[in-house]
Amino acid sequence: MELTTERIDALRKAQELMDQRDFCPYLELKKLIHSPPDRKHFEDLFVRYYGLNIGGLTPDFRELFFDTLFDTPKVTSKDILTILETLSKVSRTNRKKGGCALQFSFASKLIAIHDESSPIYDRHVASFFNETPPNSKEAKNPKDLKDLRIKWFKRFLDRIASSYKEWAEKPEVDSILKQFKARDPALADCNVIRLLDFLVWKVGNAKLLKE
Repeated sequence: MELTTERIDALRKAQELMDQRDFCPYLELKKLIHSPPDRKHFEDLFVRYYGLNIGGLTPDFRELFFDTLFDTPKVTSKDILTILETLSKVSRTNRKKGGCALQFSFASKLIAIHDESSPIYDRHVASFFNETPPNSKEAKNPKDLKDLRIKWFKRFLDRIASSYKEWAEKPEVDSILKQFKARDPALADCNVIRLLDFLVWKVGNAKLLKE
């Protein structure tokens, strides 16, 4: 994706607006996952930081999510299909929406805590890239929609990762990242993909791009 002047300006503004609350919990989670953590503390921090309790998680989904997170420490973006299938076994919320759904954002966050080269997907990222998942109208057959959405998601994650790497090479973005890393020594050890995750999320959360 071409990084327009408008988007570079939004990333620059996002860096200026970044608060310790936007990244310090992640840095703590990163330390905890690489040592035998207090699981309850890790879970509570993870849920608060990523807003996983918005809409209400069912106890079954939360248990499945964190069992999967702790039982697959070597998971990478190549395992996205397996993770999606696993998380679709139970419903995320108690709201009736026609059964269990593909949990793209949850899956990306589960993988990303183990693999910093794997980007996070959420509505802010989709908006930044002007992307939306395929809907039923785009599937020739309703039964094909699941496969269509999974293929789209895998391609989009690859697109995000390659775009972030390309953007990080641009002098304007490199300057933004250097300013960001100067905020905390631990940020210097983060993959550029994770750093841009932070900034793109902030762009969306602070509504720094016009709709």
